[in-house]
Amino acid sequence: MNVSLIFVMVAIAIGGVAWVFIYPLLSGERNTERRMASVARREPMQQRMPRSGQKSRREQVEGTLKQLEARQKASKRIPLSMRLSQAGLSWTRAALW
Repeated sequence: MNVSLIFVMVAIAIGGVAWVFIYPLLSGERNTERRMASVARREPMQQRMPRSGQKSRREQVEGTLKQLEARQKASKRIPLSMRLSQAGLSWTRAALW
């Protein structure tokens, strides 16, 4: 009876130690701690702020799109004399004004 009691106690002790080390892996507790640590960690302001000398990718794309729109608008603009002739009028510019 003593041997079986010692065996049960050792088995419970081993199970308890295993539980302590395996439970955080199964519960996701470590992932939660990592996320909390990453949110709580403060980075220096230099790393968070973009360098003022360089434009961010977003600003570069925005500038390129504005240039493209300006070019398209300029190429679509038809001269006034051409529009007058398309309208079937024989007026000159001066006569229109």
